[in-house]
Amino acid sequence: MSKILARSPYWINATATDLVSASIELWVYEGTAITSRPAEVSYTINSTVTDIPNTVYWDISDLVKDFIDTRYTGSSSDNGVVWVDYRITTATTSAVSQGSIQTGDYAVYGYSYYEQGYNNTPLDGCLIDTDLIYNLDGNDVIVPLDYRRFSEVTFFSGATVLLNQTNTSPSSNVQSSSIVSSLGTGLNDVTQVRIESHNGPEITVNGEFETDTDWTKGDDWSVGNNEAFLDSSDLNVQLLYQDSERLVGKSLDVSFSVSGYVGTGNVSMRYPFSVNITGNGTYQASGVGEYDRIQFQAQTTDNQSSLSLYLESVSVTESVADRIINVEDIEECKHTPYKLIFRNKLGAKQELWFFKSSRLSMQIERDKFQGNTIKDYRNDIISSHRGVNFSTMSKQTLTINSGFVPESFNEVFKQLMLSEQVWIDYNQQVLPINISNQSIDYKTSLNNKLINYTIDVEFSFNTTNNVR
Repeated sequence: MSKILARSPYWINATATDLVSASIELWVYEGTAITSRPAEVSYTINSTVTDIPNTVYWDISDLVKDFIDTRYTGSSSDNGVVWVDYRITTATTSAVSQGSIQTGDYAVYGYSYYEQGYNNTPLDGCLIDTDLIYNLDGNDVIVPLDYRRFSEVTFFSGATVLLNQTNTSPSSNVQSSSIVSSLGTGLNDVTQVRIESHNGPEITVNGEFETDTDWTKGDDWSVGNNEAFLDSSDLNVQLLYQDSERLVGKSLDVSFSVSGYVGTGNVSMRYPFSVNITGNGTYQASGVGEYDRIQFQAQTTDNQSSLSLYLESVSVTESVADRIINVEDIEECKHTPYKLIFRNKLGAKQELWFFKSSRLSMQIERDKFQGNTIKDYRNDIISSHRGVNFSTMSKQTLTINSGFVPESFNEVFKQLMLSEQVWIDYNQQVLPINISNQSIDYKTSLNNKLINYTIDVEFSFNTTNNVR
């Protein structure tokens, strides 16, 4: 399962010996994973091998991005998530092979930085990159979360727990409209939020053994009915495995269950790291990936012995550290605070308060023509306009100041400047705006002492209603 940041390139590749050409079919859709997938593919791309021997690459990001709904729909929760399923067909000099449909990937309207590298996939269940929130006193503290990533979130007021919500099976969330959601509404005096994301992205494919697919089996292994069954009296090592990308060097959590263990022999999970299996039970372990493969193996002790067992619920996920976000309430008695809502680099709507002085202005554009007033003029009517204004258009702009913020907020303002969707809570209405600033100078406590950011925003509509 990968999270696709659709504003940055996301590459899928096909590799085969003596590859001549390949095609990829894409299904991009909202709703329930797999169930809501349309019968007709969204895109089919056919490619021939060119400069890279035996490999074809496709960047699917722009295709996926077109399907993401980025509108503000009345709350901080977001339906701006789509499922991305795909199937690859390869043609070599000797055969044409069609793979199975790959599922579980989802896309948001986010992006990565250049230095984060190729196909960056965020693992954190918390969808803001700051560990401090300044909040206007008396208002909700809204924290956007990825319900496919986080395992537990707790809101505190001092030592008092205001809300605790667990998410025991993040990967089981199959509704696109509820993957990115926010918590915090209706909570008073929040001082800290803790988010645990131990359950990172699921790497195992068909770990519940729902079908006899995705696993390569030795002769004595069989798969079906939500289990893999071993029945062996063979001294040869019996393997059950699937290859997977990017496991080497990753911090991983592994869990699986064994039942019906009978006989003698040596059984283990060999990759991505070693876990010995000694009998029935649920096995959980953490470690660093040693090989790009999920593999179980079994071997009887001698020609006279036998070994049988059931293997169930295999899960390999990437480990993610906990997050602690501190909250400070600000009382502002002099100026009118404004709240901006912007779509950040993780694809979620993030809230940012501006507490200090503001200035409202309006820019006007006019076209004129010379009217024919001869009739009125002959009748001594001189109040008719000779020069007539028409197509008078205007837009309002607002200059706002953040108030003093720590140096760590440079990242928040960076993402605000890079956002393509920004709104303002203005006169109890959420209105669309655009950032007018063409540059930003990052400020430091060393150079600037006290850090305040001034931002110019333009309401993204004309003052007079001209929606036709």
